[in-house]
Amino acid sequence: MKAKREIVLTSRDFEILQFVFEQRAVSCKQLAQRFFSIASFQAAHARLEKLITTNYLEKFYTLWNDTRTVVYGITKKGVKAVGERYHYQITGENYKSDSINHDLGLVVLRERLEKVKMVANYFSENMLKNCSDLSGSEKYREFSVVNSDAALAIDTTKNKFQVAVEYESSDKKKSRYIKKLVDYYFSPSVALVLYVCGNARIEKLIRAADLEIGGKHKAKVFTCLEENFHKSDGCLPFTNRNNAIFKLE
Repeated sequence: MKAKREIVLTSRDFEILQFVFEQRAVSCKQLAQRFFSIASFQAAHARLEKLITTNYLEKFYTLWNDTRTVVYGITKKGVKAVGERYHYQITGENYKSDSINHDLGLVVLRERLEKVKMVANYFSENMLKNCSDLSGSEKYREFSVVNSDAALAIDTTKNKFQVAVEYESSDKKKSRYIKKLVDYYFSPSVALVLYVCGNARIEKLIRAADLEIGGKHKAKVFTCLEENFHKSDGCLPFTNRNNAIFKLE
């Protein structure tokens, strides 16, 4: 019987496992760009394959942006390794992706948001749901209950507050948006809700839902088309139902 293959995890390996845990699904290219910026793609792929063969990661495929894409997810063994060094206690077990392309899109959104000075911290849905330090906290418990795609800790020169991020790449029934927005309007720790919308139809549906159930409240729902979100090199402008603009800069 062959000896079971094993590796000594490096600091970069732990960072990779942590990121995959946080995002649920990450493409090979996304990991290569984030963690192997001065190495070749071949070197990145080879190391990721070692994390596969030693059962820290699992690999699958999807069609994303019309391209067959290699995607990585975390395993139970990988989560255990992350938990040994992680700054949050991992108590949940629901860390698998149930919408791979949506999660890949969130990786791209996160990369852009992390470049914004006002964003002091980014908490993914997996972190909010599976880390008791967040799901049980006064600041972030409501984000976990509402199933926010992410929560941002915002730090301006005058204020500190938390906002929700929602990535809508495909449209849903208006009733589903209404249900979620009701939850957000009755969540006092959620200062604002920022929707990144895949197209104008989705944005219109969200605006209509917000007008229907949020009309008696101060507007806290802001939207931005996905193409404008990624085009912007400076601040990220989000607009509410009254055409007021909230700028992430």
